[in-house]
Amino acid sequence: MTSLIKQISDFFSRMDVSRPLLNEIPEEHHVQEVLMVGLNHRGAEYRVQKRFPKAHITKIENPLVSFQGEEGKFDLILVNVFLEHVRFSVSEKEQIAKRFSHLLERDGYLSVNFFTQTSTLFDAHLSKWEHWSSFRNQYALYRHFGQGHVGDPVPEGYEDRQQSRANLEACTGSSKIYEIVGDPGRVGLRSKIGPFVSEDYFTDQEPQLEPYHLPRTIKWQPHTVSKKAGWRRHPFPGDIYQKGVGLIGPHNQDSYFKEWTKHAQRHRDKWLRDERYEMVDVSLEEFAQAYHASKKLDWLTRTGFVRVLKFHQQHQPHVLRLFCARDKQTQELVAGLALMQLDDIHQSFHTVSFICDHVRQTSVGVGLIDHWYTRGIAEGVRFFNFGIVWREGDPGAWKGYSKFKRQFNLYLIAYPKPLLKYVWGKNVPTQTSR
Repeated sequence: MTSLIKQISDFFSRMDVSRPLLNEIPEEHHVQEVLMVGLNHRGAEYRVQKRFPKAHITKIENPLVSFQGEEGKFDLILVNVFLEHVRFSVSEKEQIAKRFSHLLERDGYLSVNFFTQTSTLFDAHLSKWEHWSSFRNQYALYRHFGQGHVGDPVPEGYEDRQQSRANLEACTGSSKIYEIVGDPGRVGLRSKIGPFVSEDYFTDQEPQLEPYHLPRTIKWQPHTVSKKAGWRRHPFPGDIYQKGVGLIGPHNQDSYFKEWTKHAQRHRDKWLRDERYEMVDVSLEEFAQAYHASKKLDWLTRTGFVRVLKFHQQHQPHVLRLFCARDKQTQELVAGLALMQLDDIHQSFHTVSFICDHVRQTSVGVGLIDHWYTRGIAEGVRFFNFGIVWREGDPGAWKGYSKFKRQFNLYLIAYPKPLLKYVWGKNVPTQTSR
């Protein structure tokens, strides 16, 4: 009888909310350190140990009590404490939220059981990825901001490249159908083909539309806003790809590489000690020749990328940065990186790169990134845009290079669906949503 009771107890202890939580964690996510806060974690502990058998689990009861290893970081934190209880003051709750945010690894997960209450305790410090109910209890799953969750705030000062006049002028300068419109901070691009007029805006600020004598279709791609009075959801997706951005501020201008993974830091040190190669600025012709010689991707794709670079050289040569790693002995260009630097938004964009097969076992890939950062910081770049970073649903071929990009402590940005508005009539004021 005792054995049967124990089996029933074990069964129900395993029927807990850790199942939907753990299903949200990708199989490739490396969970080494787990923190469990509160009581009644028996079922969750069982599931964690089953899925991550090598994980080390630390348990505490009171979230305000310090414990050994306080300065450590955790890949997974499970909180099962009634945080809304009156015994926690407002300042203590804020202290708890900040503490767990600090203890959570950059790419970690935090699960909280709020019991029968709903709470916004962690919302100012972390991004809420999921929310669900089970047996009348309320649960939420959090991650740090910048992990690619739609609606997360973008870094302070960040703007989409479509807010750069230098970038838009390349379009307007090459075609008569385009015109730059709008105010600083909410610049747009108007296109006119016969009687059809459309305007596109990429900004979190609602566009300040100007009167115009023809009807228009307005497309607004916000960074975080998912709905706004006077606008409707666009029927088609907008910028659907997740982007990764390296951030530079006063705190890390001289120590940016210390935020990279240990693997990337080791390769940076190895590259700086390697005296066989040097970084040199090159012309577009030299870059294109070396790029084609590398045989990276197929000929058609390489040719398309080179045409993009030629377009920018023709219409905005001042934004191009082309450099290569050169073998000092043979003078061969063995790897290269092409960038588009938009100084008006303090941003540099990874555009084209290549590494020849016979140097792939060296640290030249990290060397290119380090040279990009070193040079960019000296020129006032604050945002190093690595472009698309793979996420579930993207082509599998992108996954390998995205894994390389993720080594550089990127802030991942994903936009919501764009918004749409039709403006009719001649010279009609267009801020009808106000």
